[in-house]
Amino acid sequence: NESEYEFSVINDNVIRFGLGAIKNLGEKAVEAIIEERRENGSYKNIFDLTKRLNLSACNKKSLETMAYAGAFDSFNNGNRAQYFSTYPDSSGITAIEKAIIYGKQYQQQNMNMQSLFNDTVEDNIIKEPELPDCERWTKLQLLKAEKDVIGFYISGHPLDMYKLESELFKYNITISQLNELLTSNNIDESWLNKDLLFMGIITDVSHKQTQKGDPMGIMTIEDYDSNIKIFLFSEEYVQFKSYMNEGWAIEVKGKIRESR
Repeated sequence: NESEYEFSVINDNVIRFGLGAIKNLGEKAVEAIIEERRENGSYKNIFDLTKRLNLSACNKKSLETMAYAGAFDSFNNGNRAQYFSTYPDSSGITAIEKAIIYGKQYQQQNMNMQSLFNDTVEDNIIKEPELPDCERWTKLQLLKAEKDVIGFYISGHPLDMYKLESELFKYNITISQLNELLTSNNIDESWLNKDLLFMGIITDVSHKQTQKGDPMGIMTIEDYDSNIKIFLFSEEYVQFKSYMNEGWAIEVKGKIRESR
């Protein structure tokens, strides 16, 4: 209800994320949303959105992408999980699909009534649906959805849930600092053979085989500023395989040694 196509300044303390920066949300869809909003005011909920929009420009994929990104969070009658939840009537359709069906029916009825009375009929006899009841997504699910469609987290970071642990344990290096050390031609000797400890979220996991056919694993670990890939081979892979779960927060302890 506030975003433009590009990033925009709302006031001295707020910069609103641009709708055009959301993945898989086309320019035509954004233009249709903004144009209708300027002409007829803010959207009340997702059903109000679909009954007013040109649904050939703003389709199911567009609506799903916006829901994942949190664009509908300002609607006070729903949460992100509800838009992807199915109704208990065995129809198997999600709330977003229901909203599209409702929007098309509303627009078709309005066209028929205008044709009959040669005027716009404001009161639609089609009752506006309700969102299905369901459990809210966890904070981690919310953040993962954001990152999938935006490329980074907006409403927080997965590590925010582990602030107490990060204060209790003495982490002495960040992933950004570690990457800098590993790519440096002249490492300060004080870092060599020193126990290094950092914390991060596992954001990607893959299980592979070496050219010899031995099992190996690769996981990407991310903190607030950077990420690093950790490769596990042979005994280390077998030992730590159970920790390789996307979304887990883990601490990593290791040493930098000179290669021989």
